[in-house]
Amino acid sequence: LRFTINGSEAIIDLDSETKLNKDTWYHIVALYNGKDCLVYLDGELDGYKPFSGQINTTSYDLVFGQSLPDQSGFNYNGKLDKVRIYNYGISHEEVKKIYNEEISSVFDRPLSINDLKIFPNPSDGELNIEASTIPYQAIEISITSIPGQVLLRQKTMADNRGVVLEKLNLKNLAPGSYFITLQDNNSMATRLYIHR
Repeated sequence: LRFTINGSEAIIDLDSETKLNKDTWYHIVALYNGKDCLVYLDGELDGYKPFSGQINTTSYDLVFGQSLPDQSGFNYNGKLDKVRIYNYGISHEEVKKIYNEEISSVFDRPLSINDLKIFPNPSDGELNIEASTIPYQAIEISITSIPGQVLLRQKTMADNRGVVLEKLNLKNLAPGSYFITLQDNNSMATRLYIHR
């Protein structure tokens, strides 16, 4: 991870100490407070260089994950979420507070009806199920008839991002309407499914 500032006195590149792993979410703070250039990774200081001076103005738009708009050699291949920009250098305590708030909002996230997707619906065979919950959360999937008879009960687990992806073979199911339910220890989400 590299944080670059083009300042009135010089250009500074600050690299994090930790090598980042693919397919892993990180909480990253790149901070310049007028006297220090700092990088925090998951709430902990991971890179530091003293640096002072004004940040130069530029005709380029602000970019993330890229050196300059016309340069592709340093493009970031991933996702960014909840980007914040402050016009002052926040304290270490504020970095920790933001990290703790963000991480608790991720790990305290229960199943929600808005997160459950089943497709194709209607279907006559394979059914895909997608949902979001807490990472590594044990999930039970059930298919219930309209009168309430449980026809299938299957256990699975969310991945390290809290994503549940399952493919069910329902070719032997009689045509009709059914409830698809995902349940974890604390919550439940249900969708109506039509089998042709």
